[in-house]
Amino acid sequence: MAKSAVVRRRKSVEAPKMTFTADEIVLRNVDDLIPFPNNPKIHTAEQIDAIAANISRFGFDQPILIDDDDTILKGHGRQLGARKAGCAKVPTIVHKGLSFEEKWAIVISDNALPAMTGFDQARLNVGLTSLAKIDFDLKLAGLGHMALSQQMPATAAEPEAKIAKTKTTIFLTVANRHAKKAKTAVIKALDEAGIEHNL
Repeated sequence: MAKSAVVRRRKSVEAPKMTFTADEIVLRNVDDLIPFPNNPKIHTAEQIDAIAANISRFGFDQPILIDDDDTILKGHGRQLGARKAGCAKVPTIVHKGLSFEEKWAIVISDNALPAMTGFDQARLNVGLTSLAKIDFDLKLAGLGHMALSQQMPATAAEPEAKIAKTKTTIFLTVANRHAKKAKTAVIKALDEAGIEHNL
C-alpha cells in the first residue's frame, strides 16, 4: 500500500485589522462645519490664500474630518481655504464615537506628526528646479520663497569631483508680495560682487 502524502500547511498569519473611519464621503455646506474649540493650529492670512489657490488649481482632494456634532477634527485650514475659494460645499467624513480626549489627540496629531520632520533639501531642489522651468507659482505648493542656485567658476585644471563640490544652493524666504523686488535686489547684489549665478 502506498504511503499517503503528508501535506504540511503553513499557519496563516492574520493581517492587522484596519479600522476605517467612515464608509462614505459626504458633501456638506462649508459654513455648517464647526471649528474645534481652542484649536491650537495657527492659520495665517497668507496660508489661507495659498490653500485657496491650491484648491482652485487642483481641486478639493482631502476630505475634512468631523465628529458626530459636525465639529472639525482635521481640516480647519481647508475649510478656511475652501471658503476663500468660493466653495459652497466640501467633502467630509465622520468619525463617530470618540471621547473628548481622543478628539484632542486627533486635532493635535494632525499637525504635530507632519512637523516631526522636514524636507530632504537636495530632493526638494530637484522639484523646485522643475517648477522654475515652467514658471510655476510656488504659492500653490505652499512655498513662499525663491530657490536660488549659485555655482562658483571652476578652471579647466580642476577635476570634475572638485567642480561638483563648488555648487551652493541658497534658499531665501520672503513674502509673496515682495518676491519680484527681492529677486531683483539679489541679482543686483550678486552682479555688483562679481558672482556668477543663474538667476
